[in-house]
Amino acid sequence: MIARFRFAIAVAFVALLGLVAPSALRANEITNGNFAAGGLGWSTTQTDGNYPWGFGYNGSYYYASTGCIGQPCITGPVGNEADLFQDITTVAGDSYTLSFSYLSEEPTNELEALFGSTVALDLPNLDTTSLVNYTVSGLVATSTTTEVDFLGRQDPSFDELTNVDVENNGPATVTPEPSSMLLFGTFLAGAFGAVRRKLRV
Repeated sequence: MIARFRFAIAVAFVALLGLVAPSALRANEITNGNFAAGGLGWSTTQTDGNYPWGFGYNGSYYYASTGCIGQPCITGPVGNEADLFQDITTVAGDSYTLSFSYLSEEPTNELEALFGSTVALDLPNLDTTSLVNYTVSGLVATSTTTEVDFLGRQDPSFDELTNVDVENNGPATVTPEPSSMLLFGTFLAGAFGAVRRKLRV
């Protein structure tokens, strides 16, 4: 009986690892998300010279920055938009989480973050003096390649974007992990109870 009890614990432990491991193994799909390598991995289509995205270091962290002035920075035609984008490999039907840190001090400003054709976040007229972290979950990929795009406007100063991270959470139809863990915990408690009753007999 003791051997069976130990075996049950071992099986439960392996099953638990199966639930936890996928989360631990998630990796950032973005190349150079902290901009430590400047613009490596990133592109822009802005050609009008209105302060396109550049890259810098303030002594604490690396960042991307734009001082683009005017609404065309966000909604203008190609060449006017202050876009900073990267194509990443995705799995169609999988759900992704996008996170980043952003700072903007001017009263007239905007940052729009897109995941493919989906506007993940639109942040107008922020007024911050330090980096603020933003996270958006439930972004579903529709193809094997997805463009992650940032459109920035800053009248008339400059902003800072860093810590860009995109992680795959698995198929969008899969039960969320907290629920899975709850079900597993219920099963585990029942299994241990059954084994203890047999040991008493």
